[in-house]
Amino acid sequence: MWVPEVIRPEPEPWFVREIKKIDPNLRVMWGYERYFTHRWALERKMTPERYHAAYKSILESGESRFVDRPIFDSNRPIFDDRGDIVTYEQVGVQRFDLAPEYEWVAWFDHLNEEALTRIRRSYAWERNHPISRMKFEQEQERQATEERQKAKRKEAIREGVEEAFHALRKKVVFGRGATRSENNTV
Repeated sequence: MWVPEVIRPEPEPWFVREIKKIDPNLRVMWGYERYFTHRWALERKMTPERYHAAYKSILESGESRFVDRPIFDSNRPIFDDRGDIVTYEQVGVQRFDLAPEYEWVAWFDHLNEEALTRIRRSYAWERNHPISRMKFEQEQERQATEERQKAKRKEAIREGVEEAFHALRKKVVFGRGATRSENNTV
């Protein structure tokens, strides 16, 4: 099926070269083709093991991994007898792959240096330095534990001070009932 260039633009060659330097298994494509969204989709080729694990049921069933997906034009509604929109006119069919070799990684509105920086940072964090990331996550967990313990200590101190003031009668204590007395013992 022919798709106009307006709907399916090609990424700039310099951008494709740069993402191949980051990871040869990356590709960028216009998201409308697969995801029906007008943004760039960054995808990564799956390893054979991951591919088989993800699509085991489709591959073992023997059924076709491609299905026909109808494409409707929302500018051409079809009305019922009362004038309500029932559906839209079907303008085409797309062969949709149920077991694609590439998996989605990220969306980009523009393919520029900022997008490359985001990809590089993501790869540096998730793929190239897992030990640094693990160390950072452990440090965050340790700090969160310390904060919880500090909050418990503060609460215990506050309760102790309240109790000490109460015991020394430095804090006004009101009795219950119809009368009020500041000299009641509790």
